[in-house]
Amino acid sequence: MKKRVHLLIGLMVIVFMSMACNLPGFSSGQPTLDIIAVQQKQLTIIAEMTQSSPDQPTQTPQPTPRPGTLYTATPQGDIPITGVTSQPMPNPTDTVEPTLSTAIPMVTVSVDTNCRYGPHIVYDYLGAVMVDEKTEIIGRHPNGGWLLVNNPDREGQTCWITMQYAEVTGNLIDVPIAPLPVFYDWNGVWTFVEFQVVVDGNLSLVQNGRNVSGVVNLSGGNKATYSGTLSENGQIFSGSVTIDLTPELSFPIYFKMLENQNQFIASSDSPENFSTLHACGYRNSVGYPAGCPLPAAP
Repeated sequence: MKKRVHLLIGLMVIVFMSMACNLPGFSSGQPTLDIIAVQQKQLTIIAEMTQSSPDQPTQTPQPTPRPGTLYTATPQGDIPITGVTSQPMPNPTDTVEPTLSTAIPMVTVSVDTNCRYGPHIVYDYLGAVMVDEKTEIIGRHPNGGWLLVNNPDREGQTCWITMQYAEVTGNLIDVPIAPLPVFYDWNGVWTFVEFQVVVDGNLSLVQNGRNVSGVVNLSGGNKATYSGTLSENGQIFSGSVTIDLTPELSFPIYFKMLENQNQFIASSDSPENFSTLHACGYRNSVGYPAGCPLPAAP
């Protein structure tokens, strides 16, 4: 650095002496030196000395960043990597919401299909899905085979259809498992008592869809025949009874199976009124229900 300063001072002394020799008052006989040209030459020399000085590090021009370009530090400087667009770093607190399917599962049928209170033919008929109808799927049976749908025949009501003829659109996996209605199965032999007629008789009932029929043997070789239909959920049997001796006569009878599904009570008044019991029965050795009209002990 000191060497460069000495060279600069020496150069300036030479230039000034040259200028002094050519100022007015000196009669050298030579043309007057162009001061502007001398100054330009001086600047050129200084610039050349500055560029060639070993003490001055070489500066590498830096590229001007352009939007959408990443730069990677290298020993030769920042070399742009083209084709890569910088993206903002995500906020650690940001939560990515999953994309949910908005398609509502629907069903059509290839054959007109009954729509029932429950997923079985023993349940009451509530309506039907016709070939040209489409309805929304609300639920599905845990074991497959049946779908809970909006009843096309009754607004605001649901019912079950078999999948035998169903054609589903949408994702059935997203449909929840529907709670199953209680299945009241009347099939079997019931120990039966009817006020003043039968005591501990065997009432054999057969259930076919909504229809139920049965026979109980009476004393003297006679028998009483019961027949009727079930309510929507199958809990109440509404029908009539006839006796062989008087086939021209029939009497109304209403059975209601209790929630334990092993006892029933009966009335001759109406399917809504069981305050006065006319008969009752049980199976699986659970005994008669409370309030049963049993005959008085002798």
